[in-house]
Amino acid sequence: SALPIANPSVWTKDQVYKALADHGLAYGEALRTVESFTLMSERSARSIVRKSGLGNAGSDLLLHPSVLDGAFQT
Repeated sequence: SALPIANPSVWTKDQVYKALADHGLAYGEALRTVESFTLMSERSARSIVRKSGLGNAGSDLLLHPSVLDGAFQT
């Protein structure tokens, strides 16, 4: 069943990376894998995508490093 969500705050990709930059964390386009971030009272959710244009780089890995980094960004 779905988790109850009370007044979630949804951030766009631009808002996420502006907030990170405001705290001194500048990410280049290749590492901007967070598409959105939803903050709830006791949990959060994020949408992370693998960037196109990486070709087969990391295809032998379980997770591409940029995707894993995106998980750490939130």
